[in-house]
Amino acid sequence: MAISPKVGAWWNPNESGRGFVFDGSGTTLAMQAYTYDASGAPQWYLAVGTLSNNGTTWVANLEKYSGGQCLGCVYKPAQSVGSDGQVSVIFTSDTTGVLTMPNGVSTPIQSFFPAGAMPTVGYAGNYQCVFDGTDSGSFSFVMSSAFGAVSNCSGRSNFRGGFLCTGQISSTGLVTTAFASTGAVATGQVTATGVTGTWINTNAGGSISCSRN
Repeated sequence: MAISPKVGAWWNPNESGRGFVFDGSGTTLAMQAYTYDASGAPQWYLAVGTLSNNGTTWVANLEKYSGGQCLGCVYKPAQSVGSDGQVSVIFTSDTTGVLTMPNGVSTPIQSFFPAGAMPTVGYAGNYQCVFDGTDSGSFSFVMSSAFGAVSNCSGRSNFRGGFLCTGQISSTGLVTTAFASTGAVATGQVTATGVTGTWINTNAGGSISCSRN
């Protein structure tokens, strides 16, 4: 079963004071690390790599930056000051993993909101959907952010013709779409492969299936 690491803040709750932020698209995963050097001075890192082995393995160069913009100051770009070596994560689920630093020290990490505060990496995109049952047809929409309103939603029903629609994605990846003029409401759960769910309109209903590109 493929693993999709959750977007957002991760940490080791037994080692508060430093943390990691993951974001990405598809199999590309970026990690920002907010931590400290051996003297206690704050240190920022950025690492970008590719997920492999069904999303369980990630390896990247840990690039170090300094001298950037302070909070509320005039913009000044940070400077790359080299790489500390390779960092890796073995993900054991969508919300847990083991991070290994360049010096070989490992620590367990987990999503800061493991119950599911945000959908997982790679869910943004164009969705092409079909629905069937007591009516049938197709619709499409664009999901551009982790949660909130979807855009460019429209479709065609074999019984009622073309229609516009509106939709929302919740913080747990549940998509709800209302078909204007048909009165139908479709709901489905976002997964690594698309959306599957159901639609209902008074006493009518059926299933939906969406692919993402």
